[in-house]
Amino acid sequence: MTQQEFLSRRQALLAQMQPGSAALIFAAPEAVRSADSEYPYRQSSDFWYFTGFNEPEALLVLIKSDETHNHSVLFNRVRDLTAEIWFGRRLGQEAAPAKLGVDRALAFSEINQQLFQLLNGLGRYLLCPGRICLRRRHRV
Repeated sequence: MTQQEFLSRRQALLAQMQPGSAALIFAAPEAVRSADSEYPYRQSSDFWYFTGFNEPEALLVLIKSDETHNHSVLFNRVRDLTAEIWFGRRLGQEAAPAKLGVDRALAFSEINQQLFQLLNGLGRYLLCPGRICLRRRHRV
């Protein structure tokens, strides 16, 4: 599939969202088999459908601030050359916007500091926590 297809899917979701809302779509977590090995990784179907990105520790945030302004942010793992030797190459923040068609990419390790700023002032949230999609309404 082309990146245009994933972008079209994100735009279709944003078109259905109300102004002042955000969708948070989480990647699937890694499943540990034993103390030193994991099961083969399988991405969350929801996350894959909107991104085509196959790394754990990721979050796609789609923000519809008003009828004409949409914003997409991807939180993902930072590049780590030592870890990449053992577990494979990571996309990182520099390459993610061009490769995945998101507006911005931030380090997943900064999610606690950055997510509040992104969501501040919004009144509705669609949460897709990895495997199950839930609708939540929350006033900030």
